[in-house]
Amino acid sequence: DEDDEYEEETVHVLLDLGDAFSVETLEQLAKEKAEIQILDLESGKPYIKIGEGIFRGNLDDLASSNLLFEVSERERDTSGLLPLLSTMRNNSEEGTPQTRQNATFQRYSMKYMGEADKVISCQRVTLVPKKE
Repeated sequence: DEDDEYEEETVHVLLDLGDAFSVETLEQLAKEKAEIQILDLESGKPYIKIGEGIFRGNLDDLASSNLLFEVSERERDTSGLLPLLSTMRNNSEEGTPQTRQNATFQRYSMKYMGEADKVISCQRVTLVPKKE
């Protein structure tokens, strides 16, 4: 059977876009769930399209693995007295940097997604039609 000839594998890589996009532009692309297209990854010199930007990449090994986490904001339980009491406690302790940092950590949760040991270093390119 032809289906038995292929094995599915998930590989995480880091995209190093340099300063091609501002933080605001990247956040907007993420918010819009913009599609990222990667062509010819197996060659080690893929083309990448992100939004309207086109890049030529170079696939390299990283010196160490990078752990990847999905960060999400925790949902708050607004029923009962516990949230009210914790809000009152947090408001009374707002002054110290440590309590502000702890409140930030409590606001978000992280889920391990995998690790990346390769990076694609990208440079923006312009594609032009081939002349015959």
